[in-house]
Amino acid sequence: MEAEPALPSDAKAIAEIHVDVWRATYKDLAPKAAFDALDVTLRLRQWQGALDESASASGIFVLRDAGGVAGFTRAQYDPEGPMDGRGEIKHLYVAQARQSRGLGRILFAAAVQHLNSIGAPGVALGVVDGNARAIAFYERLGGRHVGKYIDPGPLWRSKNLIYAWA
Repeated sequence: MEAEPALPSDAKAIAEIHVDVWRATYKDLAPKAAFDALDVTLRLRQWQGALDESASASGIFVLRDAGGVAGFTRAQYDPEGPMDGRGEIKHLYVAQARQSRGLGRILFAAAVQHLNSIGAPGVALGVVDGNARAIAFYERLGGRHVGKYIDPGPLWRSKNLIYAWA
């Protein structure tokens, strides 16, 4: 299986995976107000807007299998963002039923390749403090904890750890 640029027609599947995995991951970490605000309609608008851009330029990639979209990632370079000048993997989600099959590694590699192709000096991401499963995954991929920041939202001000590669 290989990651490929997302298409506008993938927006609904991406939104559904995003909400489903987010709710399962953050059920014990996020405040109730965040859960009340998050739904597929909200995320669908977000992903439709993101996919109106050129998918490869915006760094959004999906994995497809016989069941449709199995996961997605988004990577971008914002030198002013919290990643200390590195390219950032903004999202990396694998559908719950398809987790622990190596798909996260494929998506991670696609995000890194995209950031390298646009000249980002290094790769980093933020992971919510307390998301032990993700932290362990990123450490297995060689990520180093290099800092922290408060994510302003849109749903809640979460405490995040920064993991970086190079």
